[in-house]
Amino acid sequence: MQGLPEINARYWLLLLIASVCGTNLGDLASDKLGLGFLGAFAIFSVIFLSMAVASRRIAFLGEAYYWVAIVVSRAGATDVADFATHQLRLSYPALIIGSLAVLVATLAITGRLGQNTIRTVDAADGPAMAFPTANAAYWTAMILANAFGTIAGDYLADELRFGVGQAMLLTAPAAAVAVMLRVAGQSSSKFGYWAVVLLIRAVATNLGDYLADGLGLGFSVSCGAAFLLLALLILALLTSAWPRMRAAEAR
Repeated sequence: MQGLPEINARYWLLLLIASVCGTNLGDLASDKLGLGFLGAFAIFSVIFLSMAVASRRIAFLGEAYYWVAIVVSRAGATDVADFATHQLRLSYPALIIGSLAVLVATLAITGRLGQNTIRTVDAADGPAMAFPTANAAYWTAMILANAFGTIAGDYLADELRFGVGQAMLLTAPAAAVAVMLRVAGQSSSKFGYWAVVLLIRAVATNLGDYLADGLGLGFSVSCGAAFLLLALLILALLTSAWPRMRAAEAR
């Protein structure tokens, strides 16, 4: 996939927006549109796989294509995670530990096979630039992280009875600190990247639910998801040239 975004402060802001949008989009499909968890998951899976197959043919869409894939993968993961917790009634702690263990194992195994999830590019002047690889290992890890975020966010809000507002306030400071450390270069490993992703996913789960339910906007969840997706694409398109300009200046 061409035109992948540089992992910087802008990237993390867009990831949060995409995560909230994906959360609400998943809930919209399963609940408001009456597709059910598995029905919505199946549709998002088909869309995501179609995008993966077509990625090289429509590479001119660049970074916007990446962000749409992030939204779709988050929506599908939200529905399959909700199916496991709400319909199958599986244990939240077991699912949290299990998804985290599978994520770590995926990163370790694919890393040994040469399928890295982060690509680093040295700059002639300034710190090295990091980019997501968007390969099979990357998207597998991202889907697992998406599911983890949904399960962890719902566990805090529902199972532990903090509510979506307090659960968001519990996770947001940790996510903010993790982002600042990452941007400042204090956490540059691939596991550091995925730790930030996990935290942002958990925050976005509760933020999306708060916008839909806590503010009484449940009836407008479709409009909210559409607005967030539009804002995400505009931000991505307007600022997609920044990393390339920086790389050109470094050369």
